[in-house]
Amino acid sequence: MPESAAKPRILVVEDEAIVARDIQVQLEALDYEHVGHAASGEDAIEMAGQLRPDLVLMDIQLAGPMDGISAATVIRERWPIPVVFLTAFAETETVSRAKLIQPFGYVVKPFSTRELRTALELALFMSQVDAKLRASESRYHAMVQSIDAGIITIDRAGRIVGWNPAAEKIFGYSADEMLARSLETLMPDTMRAQHAAGLARAVATGEHRLVGQGTAEVPGCHRDGHELWLSLQLSEWWLSDDVFFTAVIGDITETKHAQERLRLQSSALEAAANAILITDRAGTVEWANAAFFAMTGYDPHEVVGTKAGRVLRSGKHDPVFYARLWSTILAGNVWQGEIINQRKDGTLYTEAMTITPVKDDHGAITNFVAVKLDISDQKRMEDAFRHSQKMESVGRLAGGIAHDFNNMLGLILGHTEAVLQQMEPTHPIHDDLSRVFQAATRSAGLTQQLLAFASKQPANPAVIDVPTAVTGLVRLLQRMIGEHVMIDWNPQEATWPILMDSSQLDQILTNLCVNARDAIAGTGTVTVEISNCAIDAEFARRHTEATVGEYVRLVVRDTGTGIDAAVLPHIFEPFFTTKPIGEGTGLGLATVHGVVAQYHGFVLVASELGQGTSFEIYLPRYRGEVMPTGGEEASRASDVGPVRGETILVVEDEPGLLRLVSRMLSGQGYVILGASSPRAAMQLAAEEVQAIDLLLTDVIMPEMNGVELAQALRTSRPSLKWIFMSGYTADTMHQAGDAVAEGSFLQKPFLRAELLNKVRDVLDGTEA
Repeated sequence: MPESAAKPRILVVEDEAIVARDIQVQLEALDYEHVGHAASGEDAIEMAGQLRPDLVLMDIQLAGPMDGISAATVIRERWPIPVVFLTAFAETETVSRAKLIQPFGYVVKPFSTRELRTALELALFMSQVDAKLRASESRYHAMVQSIDAGIITIDRAGRIVGWNPAAEKIFGYSADEMLARSLETLMPDTMRAQHAAGLARAVATGEHRLVGQGTAEVPGCHRDGHELWLSLQLSEWWLSDDVFFTAVIGDITETKHAQERLRLQSSALEAAANAILITDRAGTVEWANAAFFAMTGYDPHEVVGTKAGRVLRSGKHDPVFYARLWSTILAGNVWQGEIINQRKDGTLYTEAMTITPVKDDHGAITNFVAVKLDISDQKRMEDAFRHSQKMESVGRLAGGIAHDFNNMLGLILGHTEAVLQQMEPTHPIHDDLSRVFQAATRSAGLTQQLLAFASKQPANPAVIDVPTAVTGLVRLLQRMIGEHVMIDWNPQEATWPILMDSSQLDQILTNLCVNARDAIAGTGTVTVEISNCAIDAEFARRHTEATVGEYVRLVVRDTGTGIDAAVLPHIFEPFFTTKPIGEGTGLGLATVHGVVAQYHGFVLVASELGQGTSFEIYLPRYRGEVMPTGGEEASRASDVGPVRGETILVVEDEPGLLRLVSRMLSGQGYVILGASSPRAAMQLAAEEVQAIDLLLTDVIMPEMNGVELAQALRTSRPSLKWIFMSGYTADTMHQAGDAVAEGSFLQKPFLRAELLNKVRDVLDGTEA
């Protein structure tokens, strides 16, 4: 019986023990036999001679006087063992030295298990093909020099009457042992009855199946019992009135086993996950596996026999790129890199490709083997990650700017408001100060957009029925954008609720509709749609911004001019605008992106020049109860409750703002303790013997933040109430936990009435 196929035996040559161990684990996982590990070139030569592995996986860079190339050279000179190089380098000199020994492949560190397997399978395949070619040539040479076929002659009874030395060599029997014995001795048990019936029919009727029919393949048995595969040419001849049959026999057992191994290897290549393409020297496709056709969408008859470049070329690379590729592989070197190709349906994809030249025994290149991996999804994920990192950095910068700007606006608004309250409207500069106050108020709105972009805008989320909320806003938007642009509003019944600050939903829709109006030259339509949407894993794979879940999808689509492909990646960046100077701040879409991100949603954009633009806003479906908000901002302009001489500890590291807030409160009748740092506040609290009724503190300060200060003071003053104030609070307030829930929040910049109302509400315990 034929021996079962053994696992390929691999010798690993690597001077880094950890790396060698990792390779061993990968080899065993791939069902290879790891026969040993050598850490130097000298050890590699010695172990190769002792173990005679099927393949040597050799690191080029080895410690000691002999590197991997030198060791491989010795191994290849002494034994027909294929070598695959491991390398993290690709210098021209190294590659030039390596190619002299005709390696069977390269694996570039770091590599995946799939890349390792592909390289090893190709190397083993190429090695076996090479070995079979050499063996075949040797056999044919011997046949030319002398007849080496077994020649056996039998009579009409099936007894052997002729037996040459070649037959003795094939079957293991001498002529003396076989003469006069039945030919059935050389057959498997399953063939004997069939042979006897066929011989009887041929003798009796002259009808025979094999005589004169060329070469047949039949099974046979060796003297030691193992099964043989034989090539058989049968002829009959007559002597007097007696018939004889002569069989010319060749032992093709090894060939059959080799064919089976090649079939197995071919099946493995066909089933490989990586696309594999084999071309001739001119680039004409000779073979490709199923993964290639699945990746490109072509059928085999559309590719085999054609130039691979003509079928796949995308037009995204210049002629120099292809010239360098061909120059590399025609020089006998391996080419590795990324290339953009085109599928049958016209879509483009990026693939990582390795092209390896295949050489004959004389070193001439006969074929090229290309191993391809579609990395389009990986490239999209990398681009999305870089973009998110960029937006995160810009967002932190925007949030920091808004925080500092809010402190300055607080001073401007506070002092301007105080002066205006003391000034008669007829005063010569009253109108100028009013304009300053209005400009500062508008600037405060601008900082809110920055905070929204940075996802740091304080919000009062509530459960929203989107169709109801959008219906009311669409009426206002239609009047705002004008009669030349119509809003087509298409609500869907039974849309899921969302949890969001309604003003931020208004902000999103307003920004998108205003941008859509500005993109429409003349008349046009802005379509607003909402629908329920369940995002699955496949959708999330194709859109790296998305995550699996249930969402309410808000679509704003216009019939405008569209967005250029070069501009599209930048539209959510703050201050980026294509509008003329003075007609846009570049914060509209940045605000949309920031608000949506704040609620763990995502935005998708599709646009083509001349075809309009579509924005899809995905906001998570809400299933729980209404979340508590940070408290409503007081909007009363006056009507502040009675002051009962309460003591307020004001902590603010901006000196001007500390003085302004203290003056506003003391002017209302409160007792004020002012501190410019948390440490000074702790000292004042320790020295104050009277009760402190309220802590009014900035959130972000040196030494400790306002939340930590409030918690520290609570240990000695359990009844202390507090109000946090800040230019932005999302990060710090998120960390504050229960302390925020117990207190209140005042967004900078604020007006005097807002401050006084907030303080009174907290002291009286009437804040909603």
